[in-house]
Amino acid sequence: MKNKMYVVVREDLDPGLRTAQACHAATLYGRDFGASEEQNLIVLGVPDKEQLAQLLFELERRHIPKVWFKEPDVDNELTALACPVEATPLVRNLPLLFQG
Repeated sequence: MKNKMYVVVREDLDPGLRTAQACHAATLYGRDFGASEEQNLIVLGVPDKEQLAQLLFELERRHIPKVWFKEPDVDNELTALACPVEATPLVRNLPLLFQG
């Protein structure tokens, strides 16, 4: 069975910036936890930084591994995070990025 990696990005960012933030988070996740070519990458969106911060809080509360990215060009705000399949209950209702 293939592993899943979820990347969650703020939808209130410009499309190009959203894409860059997703790449940053996925790269950090691969560096910290390893990634393989057999891993499914699922990129999801949340409306804004408050909801992304709430998701990060819930991941921390449940001790689910994760990485997050803060973009220096956006006042060092939280812009994206990546987490493993264990986060499915927390992200299952989020829309795919660019479809939300």
